Amino acid sequence: MSSHPPVPAPDAYWREHLRPQDAAAHAAEADRAAALEIDGLHERCAELTAALTQARAAITVRHQLLTDQSVALEKARASADQAQAALTEVLGSRRWRAAGAVAALARVPRAVLNRLRGA
Repeated sequence: MSSHPPVPAPDAYWREHLRPQDAAAHAAEADRAAALEIDGLHERCAELTAALTQARAAITVRHQLLTDQSVALEKARASADQAQAALTEVLGSRRWRAAGAVAALARVPRAVLNRLRGA
């Protein structure tokens, strides 16, 4: 007979040695996966914060541009109103009407004027 120690049953070996090691390995892998996920979430939060800051800056710039455009449009409207008033005043003046009559005479052909002189 041999003096070898008895071979443990596979179930007993599993419960005694492999199961705790397996549980520890799974726990370590779960911890590593959670740490990687947390790192990824931190990076994503930083990206979103940067994008939000950039969007806010763009909104501020666009708002300022719209304000500047509104001011420019009001100035242009005021200038257009002044020009319209000046044009109405000029078109209603005697001098303008007289210039229109002279321009109409200038368009009359020379032959008609010669006939009117000769008649």
